[in-house]
Amino acid sequence: MQQIKSKLSSSGGALEAIKDATVAVEEIVAETDQETVSVEIVSNTGVAATLFSMAPGFLSRIMFSLILLFFLVASGDMFLTKTVQSFDRFADKRRAVDVFHSIEERLGYYLGGITFINLGLWGAVAIAMAI
Repeated sequence: MQQIKSKLSSSGGALEAIKDATVAVEEIVAETDQETVSVEIVSNTGVAATLFSMAPGFLSRIMFSLILLFFLVASGDMFLTKTVQSFDRFADKRRAVDVFHSIEERLGYYLGGITFINLGLWGAVAIAMAI
């Protein structure tokens, strides 16, 4: 025990470096407590700069969604089959199939509505350009 104490407490020992670091940190903390500096941040960015800074994240999310949608459509009924197989009870399987069919039906109505809106917009633009 005496040997260990002498090695640890001797100058240049392992604890000496830790002690020096502790003293240095305490001095830094004591200095920062004395004065407080207030900082005012002024942003001169416009709407265009904000939109351009948000564009990469937005576009990457859209690309990810389109790729995921492609693979879901390409898999056909495999996704439905795997989901149904994951349930044990027949009632749960039947409910999963009903939910999938309901989602398909609602997506069909949504895409159909968007298609008609785009056709109407196309017609309005065509008439405006003709005039």
